[in-house]
Amino acid sequence: MKAQSVCQNCGGTKFFSKLVSASGTHGPNLLPVGWFTFGKFKIRVCGGCGLVTWFVPEALLPKVKEKFDQES
Repeated sequence: MKAQSVCQNCGGTKFFSKLVSASGTHGPNLLPVGWFTFGKFKIRVCGGCGLVTWFVPEALLPKVKEKFDQES
């Protein structure tokens, strides 16, 4: 999924992003895709209003589709 270039909340166009671990070292594994496979989330923050969006990197999408239940 390609990120929008305009914030859906404020219309801002300046974003900041970072890959962060989903392993939850002091809590649950937030993206359980396999044994000893720790996923990462791409967190994207709007520089105008601070709206945060979380993305699963494309490389992990096949694992997510395999391990998670599809909603109807």
